[in-house]
Amino acid sequence: MNNRSELKLILWVFSGLIFGVLLPIVFITFDLNQLGLEFNIQNIIEVSKVQYIYLFSAVFFPAVFATIFFLFYTIQKRNHSLREVNDFVTSVLNSLHDNILVFSEDLEIIGANDAAKNMLGYFVGGDQNYRGIEEIRELINKSGDFDIYKESLNGVGTYLISIKKLLAQNKIIVSIKDIHQITAQEKIIEDQKRELEAASKFAGYGEMAAGMAHEINNPLAILLLNNNLVMKFLEKGIVDEKVKSKIKKNDEVIKRISKIINTMKSLSRNAADDPVEQASVVEVVDDAMEFCRGLLNPEGVALDVNFSGLEEARILCKKAEVSQVLVNLIKNSKDALDELSNEQTKWIRLCVNEVKDKIQIRVIDSGKGIDKEIHEKLFDPFFTTKQVGKGMGLGLSISKNLLLKQGGDLYYSLHDGNTCFTLEFKKSESFPIKIVG
Repeated sequence: MNNRSELKLILWVFSGLIFGVLLPIVFITFDLNQLGLEFNIQNIIEVSKVQYIYLFSAVFFPAVFATIFFLFYTIQKRNHSLREVNDFVTSVLNSLHDNILVFSEDLEIIGANDAAKNMLGYFVGGDQNYRGIEEIRELINKSGDFDIYKESLNGVGTYLISIKKLLAQNKIIVSIKDIHQITAQEKIIEDQKRELEAASKFAGYGEMAAGMAHEINNPLAILLLNNNLVMKFLEKGIVDEKVKSKIKKNDEVIKRISKIINTMKSLSRNAADDPVEQASVVEVVDDAMEFCRGLLNPEGVALDVNFSGLEEARILCKKAEVSQVLVNLIKNSKDALDELSNEQTKWIRLCVNEVKDKIQIRVIDSGKGIDKEIHEKLFDPFFTTKQVGKGMGLGLSISKNLLLKQGGDLYYSLHDGNTCFTLEFKKSESFPIKIVG
């Protein structure tokens, strides 16, 4: 009870007390007037000695009327609370897309939310012989509670109709769901989920794009310099091993630039519809490292990989999506290492291991791990320990879901005291295999 309610209660009880005190005084005044006596304290006492009822009423009436006023206030307050609850329930029902109808035991409609009124075209108390309502009444006449799909209601649509009979209240609750509407809503949710995943992915790629531009500009500078030297040699009629070496170097640089561009194209596209198939673990890791070097090198973060003799290993996965997950984990490590002092060694290492019939790719960095209190929340959507503007908290959640959908997994652990995220996949057989999924 708040202060305002307490004040109201006190005022009501006090009013009852005053009323109870004044009523005996009114009766005494009437008797004094009948006896021709003056209204004063002495006469009031004398009359009260003769009429004991006045002494009794002086105590009884205030108590009775204070109690009556208290009960009246309590009932009024509860009625107000019930009206608020009723208004809230009505608002909730009207906010639902499902069509809700309430029937009496005589199959008369005694309640409906706005969605039901709009669908069936009626208002409570109006025409209840509408064709759609008659179809519902026929279904209600079946015994027990049940759900049923109906191809049409009033000639249109496909609906899921749920009927619940409340025997104690002698009422029947009918819920009508438009299947087409449910399908449309699910599609909207799925589309929004895809857009959110894309937004989360490209939010991190923006920062990496600058690093990739740096990675391309360096080879281009070498290419331009070599071309100038080759042109000068050719102008002088010199065609020797130096010229051939420069041309060979140019060829290597062009291939390097081409690889960078192809990696960017591969990792920036939507790979959701790609099949699960055999993929070289070396190619998966190299694509991610190629994409991230430009981001890490200017920051002084060392990036290396240890394949543990598993260079020929193949895994069942969606290659582009796994590389995208690795890029996200490497970027997370880079963000965490930014918080270390310049004196501390900063490195990120990718380690490939074989555990029974699984291939693991571990992303380990020189960070000192994550607080135990938040381990269980790491893969929750929108959970992040980064500063505002550094991320939406979707990367790990999306990454784990991507791997689970293709038969893999992603989990966190400590590796020799350092932060470690492990990607786990089924090891592929040597023969060709392709799984659509």
